[in-house]
Amino acid sequence: MAFYMEKMTVADMKEAMKNTKTVIIPTGVVEQHGYHLPLVTDILNVVKPLEFAGERLNAVVAPSVNYCFSGGELLGTVNVSPNTFGLYISEICSEFVRMGFENIIIFLGHAGTDNINALKNSLQMLLRRNHE
Repeated sequence: MAFYMEKMTVADMKEAMKNTKTVIIPTGVVEQHGYHLPLVTDILNVVKPLEFAGERLNAVVAPSVNYCFSGGELLGTVNVSPNTFGLYISEICSEFVRMGFENIIIFLGHAGTDNINALKNSLQMLLRRNHE
């Protein structure tokens, strides 16, 4: 069973932590997908499967992180530098570790080489500084 943070209270979180030490962080980007798809397509691609799989997940599902680097420049695209994205996710992961989570899954709705490399670099540094 999934526990969706956006609907939880502190008491709900305490109860969820008794059942799982896994958190899933969905990430996407606001960007153009031509003129026929919504700007949040990449976000929907990570959020909706987690909603449908809820009964099969034994994890806390964090609210989605909706900005990263796309490289696109059409109207409606919001680019955040890959380094900022990587650092932001590593900060979020640090907080989940502080809460007691042992397994952190980052579910990428928009990967891209730039985002993946920055994420790897930031998370490797996080692991070097926090061996636990």
